[in-house]
Amino acid sequence: MSKIVKALEMAKEARLSRSLQRQKAAEEAAVAAATAARTSAPTAPVEARTKAPPQRKKPVPVKDSLGPRTGHDIVRRKSSRAVIKTMDEVEPLSREDLADKKIIYPEMENQRVLNVFRDLRTTLLTIADGSNFSCLVTSAVPKGGSSFVATNLATAFSFDDSKTSLIIDCNLNAPNPNLPISQVKVGLTEYLEDDQLKAGDIIRPTGIPRMRAVSSGGRREIPAEYFSSDRMIEFLEEVQSKFRDRYTFLDGPSTKESADVKLLASLCDYILLVVPYARVTTSQVEATVRTIDQSKLIGVVFNNEPY
Repeated sequence: MSKIVKALEMAKEARLSRSLQRQKAAEEAAVAAATAARTSAPTAPVEARTKAPPQRKKPVPVKDSLGPRTGHDIVRRKSSRAVIKTMDEVEPLSREDLADKKIIYPEMENQRVLNVFRDLRTTLLTIADGSNFSCLVTSAVPKGGSSFVATNLATAFSFDDSKTSLIIDCNLNAPNPNLPISQVKVGLTEYLEDDQLKAGDIIRPTGIPRMRAVSSGGRREIPAEYFSSDRMIEFLEEVQSKFRDRYTFLDGPSTKESADVKLLASLCDYILLVVPYARVTTSQVEATVRTIDQSKLIGVVFNNEPY
């Protein structure tokens, strides 16, 4: 078994362990509450306890993430659609514009690429188990395709009318040229420098329904100071809390060219590593994996793989 596979297996086991710990904590809390209720309640006659023993609550079964949606899930989706419909949109991008920016759309000719991102979306939703999340997309080498993957993954999430996505360009030294928003003077760096700016001042509609984007803003020489600030943490918390079905993707620099990846990784729930096909060696990929928090690493995407 290669070190990459081992790393992914370790990440999977770590996520499972956290899930079991949450379940155990919930069960212990339920037992404690039941014990407290029995202690504080007036004692019933012996005959009553014998004839009608209190019914024990059945434990909540572990949710099968691949099973059918429950009634609660359906109500939540309806509620999300109603809230998301209030979002202001701009004129949709044409198919020509989307193709020019290398962005997927349902009617595109290359359905294989489209389905890859849909499958990746399903995998992420299964891992998250109903919660929204933030995900850092980084590459093993510069120009490895992380911007392409991050943009299209955010686009795939926006296809569902009960979800909204946000892509944040965090590559301050080499911004994403295909970010689907018009040229703006105010972006992430300006927001982090100016306490008077609000999150809504830098979040822009993209021309893709339910998808929003934040540009990197002006280039800076020492971006680490921005990503380690309390304002950056508060910004991510705010943008995710506005919509409970908002999925946030950070388009970060490569692990090779910037130490900022570790700071960005500490702010996110998950990490997705992009590896350009035939441009890196196995040892380079393994070295990259060792620099990433493996408990957050959810997978490796091979970009430009021939078929």
